[in-house]
Amino acid sequence: MTPRVLMPLYVGFTGYASQVLADMLKIVDGDGGLGTSSTGDPGLLQVTYKATTLTPTRQYFDRVVNGTPNDSVVVYGLDNTALIPTSSGQVAITSLAGVTYPPQSSTINIFYDVTGCGGSDYYVVDLGGIKVDFEPWICLFHELSHGYHYATGTISNNPELQAEQDENVARADYGCTVRNQYNHIGGCGAAPTTCLPPSYRTKGKGSCLIVTAALGSAEEPRVRRLREMRDSLVEKSTLGAMFFESFEAEYYRFSPLVAAAMRLSPALHGVLKAALVSPVLDVIQLLESHVQQESSNTGWAALVQKTADQHRAELLKAGLGPEADSIVLEKLRALRTNALQSPHARGLPPAPWGSASIDVGSGVDYFLACLCAVREPRDHIAWAICEPLEIWLSALVALAAAEDTVDSIAEQLARRITAWLVHAPTFSLLGKASQVAVAGELRALGETFLTASATRQSISEGLVAEYGNHVDYDLAELLRSAEFLGKKTEPTSHDDRY
Repeated sequence: MTPRVLMPLYVGFTGYASQVLADMLKIVDGDGGLGTSSTGDPGLLQVTYKATTLTPTRQYFDRVVNGTPNDSVVVYGLDNTALIPTSSGQVAITSLAGVTYPPQSSTINIFYDVTGCGGSDYYVVDLGGIKVDFEPWICLFHELSHGYHYATGTISNNPELQAEQDENVARADYGCTVRNQYNHIGGCGAAPTTCLPPSYRTKGKGSCLIVTAALGSAEEPRVRRLREMRDSLVEKSTLGAMFFESFEAEYYRFSPLVAAAMRLSPALHGVLKAALVSPVLDVIQLLESHVQQESSNTGWAALVQKTADQHRAELLKAGLGPEADSIVLEKLRALRTNALQSPHARGLPPAPWGSASIDVGSGVDYFLACLCAVREPRDHIAWAICEPLEIWLSALVALAAAEDTVDSIAEQLARRITAWLVHAPTFSLLGKASQVAVAGELRALGETFLTASATRQSISEGLVAEYGNHVDYDLAELLRSAEFLGKKTEPTSHDDRY
C-alpha cells in the first residue's frame, strides 16, 4: 500500500499496530519523543520522533524517521500463524521472524512476528555459538536497518551482514550480548537471557509507562512521585527492592502494549485514564496518607470524600458517568475469581480501534486482556494494581449509593488498605529471613514508608496473626522493639460490608 503522503516511516493497521509501536518504544528505550500522527489513510499511521537525548540506537531510529529517504517504509506486525510470500512460495513467518521487501511503487514493506514465535521466543547465536535472545523489538530494529538501507540506496551486497552489524550497535548500546554477524543460525526457542533496553529492566530503573502515557509526560508531578516512592523503598529496604524487582519484571511484559495502544487511540486513552489510571493514583495518594500521617477519623473521612469528588469530576470530564466504577469493579472481581479468561496468544489482545469513542467495558477489557495474555506469574501486578483498585472502587460505589455514612465507609476503607498491606508478597519472605535482617527491614520501613504509629500498630497485629507461627523468633516482641507494635490488646471485630 502506497502512503498518500510520502514520509519515511509508517505503521500499517493489521490488528497489531499497538504491538509494533510498543516495540518501537523499546527501540528508543521508552523515550517520550516517539509519537504518531494521522495520514488521511485509515490503513496507515505515521510515526514521528524527536529524541529527548541521543544514544546510538535512538540516533539510528531518528535517521529512519527523519532522514527523508527516497521511499516510504511501512511496518506491519503479524502473529506467528501468518504466511508471507517469498521467491520460493509462501512460507511461515516463524521461519524468518521478519522480512523486508525491496521498494515497490516507492514503498518498502516490512513484516515481522510481534508474538516472538507465539511466546516461545526466537534466538540467534553469539560469537561462542551460545543462543542469545532475538526479541521482537530487536527483530524490528534489524528489519528497519534493511528498510533504511533500501530507502537510502545504501543496501550492500550482503544485506544480512549489514543489518546484523546495525543490530549489534543496538545490542551493545543497551548492554546486551552481541550476535555473531557471520553466523545466521537462529529459530524458535528461548535463549538463556533476555535482551531489554535499560528502562525496561528491573531493580527500580523502569518508567511508569501506562501512567506516563495517560498523563502525557514522565515529568508530570504524579509520575515523579511514583518514582520517588519506588526509589526510596528500593534504596533503603531489601524487601522493597525485592518487591519492585518482581513487580517490574511482570509490569514490563504488558505495560508497553497498553501504553502504545493509548498513544494510538485517543478514545482508549480517555477511558483508561479516567476509569483506571486516575483511580490507581487516587488510591496511592490515600495509601500515603494512611501510612504516613497521624490524621483523625474526621480528617481521613474528609480526604476520602474529597478524593471521591475529584474522581467523579474526572469521569464527567471524560464523558463517563459514575456507573463506570461499577463496570470496572465487576470486571476486576471477575478477574480475581478466574471468571475472565483470555483466549488470546501472549501479547495479542484485539485493539479497540476504528471509532471515535470506546465504552468503559471495552477499554477495561483491552487492559485486562493485555494483562492476562502475558506469561505467568502475575502475583505482584495483581497485588499492586488490581487489589487496591478493587478496594478503592468498592468504596466509591458505596459512597455513590450512600450505603453508609462517609465516616463508616472511610473507616472500612482504612481497614481494607491495612489488610491489603499485610498480604504484600514480600512479607511472605519473613519466615526465610533472620531476626536481625527483619529488624533492619522494620527500621527501614518505619523511616521511609510506615511512619504513622496507628497504621504501624494495625499492620503489626496483622503480621503477627499471619506470620507469627511461621518464624523461629518472637515476631510480636520484635515488632514492639521496633516501635511498630504497642502493648498487647484484644482484637476487635469489624463489619467490612462493601
